[in-house]
Amino acid sequence: MNALMTPLMMIVRSGEIDLAVYRWPHSAEKPTLVLVHGYPDSASVWDGLANELGDRFNVVAYDVRGAGRSGKPKPVSAYALPQLVADLKAVIDAVSPAQPVHLVGHDWGSIQAWEAVVDDTLRSRIASYTTISGPSLDHAGHWLAERLRSKEPARIKQALRQLAHSWYIGLFQLPLIAPTLWRSGLAKHWTS
Repeated sequence: MNALMTPLMMIVRSGEIDLAVYRWPHSAEKPTLVLVHGYPDSASVWDGLANELGDRFNVVAYDVRGAGRSGKPKPVSAYALPQLVADLKAVIDAVSPAQPVHLVGHDWGSIQAWEAVVDDTLRSRIASYTTISGPSLDHAGHWLAERLRSKEPARIKQALRQLAHSWYIGLFQLPLIAPTLWRSGLAKHWTS
């Protein structure tokens, strides 16, 4: 295991907000790996992995909008997938302007990274993509619908079990209830 290294922080502008981007020691010979965290985490969730992979990659992680030291716009519309893809593009442009990057996403970071992978503007900028605990929303919806339409009790039970484990995703989609709960204290009690 490598000795724990402290990343250098830089600010990358994406539209009207600043993103806190962390880079571990870099070398021109190594490919760049961009890590996108889930919600409600921050880029620090990647510290251990970044140190493990630093010998083979130029490792970059960033606080997605609304997290860590990055800007926290107020309107919910500022967190739509096209905005998050634009943020990732700004980070990639800043840290690897000439070469495609290897992309890793976790949880909600996987969902926004998956959106970037299928976006034509980033197609040539991403060399590979790895997702950890975060499917494409289209794939998740297909998987769930296929099981709920099934006449097999075991498959229906799988879908219901997944829905029970993913209750918070539905909650976060409610326009007035979710932001109100979050501001009233849910954020302080949320564990990742």
